[in-house]
Amino acid sequence: MGTGIVNQSGSSSTVIDPWNLHAAYGPQSFDVRFVYNMTILYQSPYYKDQKGVLGRVLGGWTIAPLFTAQSGAPLQVSVSTGSNSNAQAFGEVYGNGNQANENAVLIAPFTGGNSAHNNVSVPSGCGLNGNPSRGGSGINMFADPNAICAQFRRPILGLDTTDGGAGVIRGFPTWNLDATVTKDIRIRERIGATLMFQFSNILNHFQPANPTMNIDSPASWGVVTNQATSANGLQARQMEFGLRIRF
Repeated sequence: MGTGIVNQSGSSSTVIDPWNLHAAYGPQSFDVRFVYNMTILYQSPYYKDQKGVLGRVLGGWTIAPLFTAQSGAPLQVSVSTGSNSNAQAFGEVYGNGNQANENAVLIAPFTGGNSAHNNVSVPSGCGLNGNPSRGGSGINMFADPNAICAQFRRPILGLDTTDGGAGVIRGFPTWNLDATVTKDIRIRERIGATLMFQFSNILNHFQPANPTMNIDSPASWGVVTNQATSANGLQARQMEFGLRIRF
């Protein structure tokens, strides 16, 4: 919890209300509630001596998978667009490139969840850009984007006392499976080699990137337009091969 992870020397972002810091208090952008990591190292006990042709082929293998998973980080639900994005609802700052961690306000219990829904097509209103007929992906964070968008409104100065921190809802949870496979090759007593295969996202699992959430840009509401980037530890499957010789 905090009032925003902004360096003190920055001038492009400010708290919601400098006379009431609680108005900006809320979850930080790095607030991930659940993280799970599991690593396994398996060395095959078969043909350890690598004798014979069959031993040379089947012996010396090691498999080391790494599974990671985490819940979603806070996701900001913005208000306004352009130069006045996330600014002035509480009278905090003029827009024109300046902003605060300002969120739209929930007026009903949030029922949207944070799972990707495929083949979402709406006749009009929120999430319209996601329609495949308009060149959209058909993937949306919400099964009924119009119903979820209606659960938010703009913050009102003098009525609302807090504004959600880094986000009032949660983005997509993520999971990924990497693996390293090695083959020890014995040539002679003092000469050998190790063949290495490293796989990132070995299952080529598609992880949707968090959508842009802005009640004043309803056509893009909840629409998934891309996959999560490698900056988040995720990307399309990649493979690397290596050979290390020892003597």
